[in-house]
Amino acid sequence: LDDAWPAVACGQYDANTMRSELFGHVAGAFTGARGARQGLLARADQDTVLLDEIGDIARDVQRLLIKALEERRFFPLGAEDSVASDFRLLSATNLGAAELEGRLDPDFLDRISMFRLRVPPLREVREDLPWLWEAVFSQAASRAGVGQREAQLGQRHHARVVAALHRHPLPGNLRDLFRLAYEVLAARA
Repeated sequence: LDDAWPAVACGQYDANTMRSELFGHVAGAFTGARGARQGLLARADQDTVLLDEIGDIARDVQRLLIKALEERRFFPLGAEDSVASDFRLLSATNLGAAELEGRLDPDFLDRISMFRLRVPPLREVREDLPWLWEAVFSQAASRAGVGQREAQLGQRHHARVVAALHRHPLPGNLRDLFRLAYEVLAARA
């Protein structure tokens, strides 16, 4: 992902901090607001904002987002003037449709559900395991800062790992691959 691309994990905020994170605030809007802060929606003008785990967003924030989506204008917390932003909203969730419908306001769900894309769990696309494993192993080696020797596994060993992954239930999706990659790297260090 582009580091400049506005994204937020909805579960990490309560309603008030989520409102400030999305819509921004002016100086003095609340205790500790010494200066104005631009929200993610303003930063996403002519771009996209991602709300991850959308089922965790508070209902009052959902109502504010409906207005922002429809009017392309919103009020930062404590502001007297509205801010314009032509943003696209992407949302993601691990929840099933029924549970998501129970958590989200029906009007909000209707507006964010214009286009749904289901990304299947890794266990349903096992044919992708060979290239995913190699990509994850390389990324894990880079993150771990291991030496060149430890980062080289060889095709025979990669093939053995992929064969084992085909037999694994993979409940954690890519996290299972990263976990294994770090274990392999630790064993080789």
